[in-house]
Amino acid sequence: MPEKLPPFDNPKRRAYERRKKSLLDLLGNKCAKCPQTTDLQFDCIQPCGPAHHGLGMYDRMIFYVLQQRNDNLQLLCTTCHQIKSAQDKFNLRESALAENRLSSSSSEKTASDGSASPVVSKSSQPQRSDETDWQYQCRRVREQLGMS
Repeated sequence: MPEKLPPFDNPKRRAYERRKKSLLDLLGNKCAKCPQTTDLQFDCIQPCGPAHHGLGMYDRMIFYVLQQRNDNLQLLCTTCHQIKSAQDKFNLRESALAENRLSSSSSEKTASDGSASPVVSKSSQPQRSDETDWQYQCRRVREQLGMS
């Protein structure tokens, strides 16, 4: 029976490490948002969904190489990556809500006498001094959906 290679000497692993180093060098070996040079992670500038997260290391690296060729890849440190991911999720949710609002507000309510009246939206409260922009945006969305 042929001798099994130890995991650190796996040819696929070596190819993965070479590609990863090459990609890190191409992207400048530092976070795109801050000066951090350690704990770097690959991030798609325009989110591509979570499907690539389930790929094996070698296939995921190929995915990242293709994203880099399409100018859709950047390096982010762990902290910046978490912040961007949260913003991406919020923006995705916000655009879905906006799409919903557009489709529902484009139709006009008909009064009992048959005349059309525009949909009146509840105006939101101004931003409070104790809340961040992010909290204010979330509160506005909740108000518009009637959740608060």
